[in-house]
Amino acid sequence: MIYYIAILALVYVITSRLLMSKFVNREHMKKYREKMNEINKRFAKANKENNTKELERIHEMQKKEILPLTGKVMKEQFKMMALVIVLFSIALYLLPYVDTTNRDDIKFSLEENKPIKLDNEGVWDINIEKGGKPAGSLRIGVGKEGEELKNETEVDGVLFYVDKKVYLQGEEVELKYKGEVKNNYTIDYDRGTRVSIYLGLPFLNIIEGSYGVFIFFVIIFGLIASFIENQIKKLRKKEEKE
Repeated sequence: MIYYIAILALVYVITSRLLMSKFVNREHMKKYREKMNEINKRFAKANKENNTKELERIHEMQKKEILPLTGKVMKEQFKMMALVIVLFSIALYLLPYVDTTNRDDIKFSLEENKPIKLDNEGVWDINIEKGGKPAGSLRIGVGKEGEELKNETEVDGVLFYVDKKVYLQGEEVELKYKGEVKNNYTIDYDRGTRVSIYLGLPFLNIIEGSYGVFIFFVIIFGLIASFIENQIKKLRKKEEKE
């Protein structure tokens, strides 16, 4: 399943770069950077030499050349941002369809509340959803202690709880509550299955969750794509010189 997330990330990177090359005029941005570098160098030199005439020429250059370019660059940056937002939103919409880790969850409405047999060792999340959106959660350990376990949470003035934080494998758990329930809640027993990538780095040991894994692959594929593009540009420049 992690391969599908990687493929989705690769398609996102390739599509975004192709669309940007087609709809975004990078020449304006390139020309703007070149002009700014030229102005900065001339300004530093003129300022050092106290050359007032050169400073006036630089000021005129900023008005006649840089300001018009600034508007064009901002327009291209807006187009880039819009493309990224649209494509990233589409990718995030598709992500749950390629992430199969939530398909073994046990989900039902609060009206159908019943005891659940805990057959999967590890950490379970009991999520309380309202209108399809997360409203609260509990976390219990099955067969062993886990981190940040909690056996109660309050949602809309209603206290949801289970009897203990740690259960034996094969034992049953039932979500209970105190207070007047005014909303139709959905209860989701998450078995704790997660897509993850182990990195083993001191500052980043593991990336867990489909969103984190997707972003990781986007960064990696983006760096690879940038490296390939730079190498192609170098080869073209070399061929032009020859």
